[in-house]
Amino acid sequence: MRRGRGAWTARWMVWLAGLATLLAPLVAAAQPSFLPGLDSYARGWTQAGEQMVEAAAQDPSDTEARLMLGLMRWAGGRFEQAGAVLEELLAQAPAATRPHLEALLSRLLLERSLPLEAEQMARRALSAAPNLALAQLTLGEALLAQGRPREAIEALKAARTASPDLAAAYLREGQAHARLEQWQDARQVLEEGVRVDPWSAEMHLELGRAYERLDEKAKASHAYSRAALLDPTLARSVPPSSTP
Repeated sequence: MRRGRGAWTARWMVWLAGLATLLAPLVAAAQPSFLPGLDSYARGWTQAGEQMVEAAAQDPSDTEARLMLGLMRWAGGRFEQAGAVLEELLAQAPAATRPHLEALLSRLLLERSLPLEAEQMARRALSAAPNLALAQLTLGEALLAQGRPREAIEALKAARTASPDLAAAYLREGQAHARLEQWQDARQVLEEGVRVDPWSAEMHLELGRAYERLDEKAKASHAYSRAALLDPTLARSVPPSSTP
């Protein structure tokens, strides 16, 4: 594994741990056999770690190990293999956990640039669990990717209502309002978003664009500067006239 991906992998491991907790009903009992592999993966020994988790996943009763294997393959960019593992889990999952797996699969489909299929899978999840924030977020993003911002707004509002700390929902809803040139609405949502996640460079960038469209030049300049400070690669996205 390349050194530059260390922080990225660390974020993935936090996400994996969170998903393990989220899907706890899927696991009949604690299965410690995959934990050494997970630890190796987190330390950067990705191949060895995945092999250990894969060995644990050979036990059909070790559902958690199979879930982790699928997510590791997802993290490694092997989307079809990851999808196969998650689909297999979904086929065997009890009703209580099916919506969570469907939400994961919908995000995987979205990452594979299949927004229509992602929409359909997210709607399946929401039919059983209407307040599932991950499925609402994915549905909103899938609709936005299909050029349907009005419909996306409804789903994204539901996502941030269900999970007020879900920063991505604020960002995507702000972008949906911007596509409709609803600049006051975009401003309001994005201002809430930067309070939820003040470290999101993209959120500050989008807020700067909303301010600029509302002719609030000083606020736009500040938001653009903040975006460029947090992520220097965004500097090229800032209009030259907006830099202080």
